[in-house]
Amino acid sequence: MFGDKFYKSIILIVSGMLFLSIRNADPLINPIMYAEDGTWIASALSHGWVNTFIHARDDYFVFFNMFFLFISSTISNIITGNPLILLPQSIALMSYFFYAFVSMMMYSVVRRISTEKFAFLIYFLGILLPLGGSQNENIGRLLQIGFYMPVMAICFILYRESVEGKLAKCVIDLMVFLSSATNPIVFAIVGLYYFLGFIKSKNKLLFICDLLPLIISMIVLFIMILPRLDTSGGLGGISYNPNNLIEMVTARQVLYPFIFPWYGVFNNEMSIYFTVMYILFCSFVFFKTKSKVARKTILVLMSTLVIVIVSTSIGRSGLTGVLNNYRTSFPDRYFAGANALSVFLFVVCLSQCDFSIFWRFFSKVIYISIVCLYV
Repeated sequence: MFGDKFYKSIILIVSGMLFLSIRNADPLINPIMYAEDGTWIASALSHGWVNTFIHARDDYFVFFNMFFLFISSTISNIITGNPLILLPQSIALMSYFFYAFVSMMMYSVVRRISTEKFAFLIYFLGILLPLGGSQNENIGRLLQIGFYMPVMAICFILYRESVEGKLAKCVIDLMVFLSSATNPIVFAIVGLYYFLGFIKSKNKLLFICDLLPLIISMIVLFIMILPRLDTSGGLGGISYNPNNLIEMVTARQVLYPFIFPWYGVFNNEMSIYFTVMYILFCSFVFFKTKSKVARKTILVLMSTLVIVIVSTSIGRSGLTGVLNNYRTSFPDRYFAGANALSVFLFVVCLSQCDFSIFWRFFSKVIYISIVCLYV
């Protein structure tokens, strides 16, 4: 009934959930409601799920958060007859599922353009993405999954190109829509991607017809969200500090997945140097690779990373007032999405380093180094 890819995806998701439960078992050992997970559930049980879906936040929607909270309460209700008794444990399981699912999606994207070796690399890096000292507010919780929406959305968009069935495309478009209804940054990502696709398409009418339901729903959603948006981002009025801008843009959003053990000894000069090296490497691979699919994937991930970095730097400028000259990586949740995209892009580029004996050797050395770092 199902193909090998389906069963492999299930195995990857279940394995990822097990890894994540081992990485942070606290939500299962100490089952408590955490921050917005508790307040949103309380609102939903008091005022109804539909009402809370629409009014959970004043500035934008959090549809995926609410969807997974609804499933969590339903699981508790089915098992115990009460939506609260096993709610913390159910939330933990849904959180493990979400992060494992995103890692599986990144695996699928890399597998399309490279070997199992590099696909498994991004899968495990996605599972083990460093979150500083605050992983307990991410893994096993649902309130922070919105920061991963750009990663999940771009995976769905790239995967859609290899899908022919109308039903599958409709499901993917629904996932992209819900991602936009959870993190407004996805609007810019989807808009840029399909605008460039429209320009390059030979049959523009067919292109529009294929995406018409998504386009209409995204426009309606954007009109609904636009009046609500602001740039506070839950930072409590923390002032912008230009002295930490370089740290936030380079070290915290681009480099952190590679330098996290040594973050405290970095400075602006080192951050700029390594970020330039990162950009040069990705650009070199982009122009050097012969695979059109790989080149497009690199370009899309580059664009997505830039959009996320710019959006975070402008929309949450108060983060510069939280960082403190490389003495802390907190608050890690705001940078998790950019970090995932950064390591995602790097692995995709690394997987294409087959230009010569030197580059194949270089790829193996970096591969082993990253594995050792995370182990």
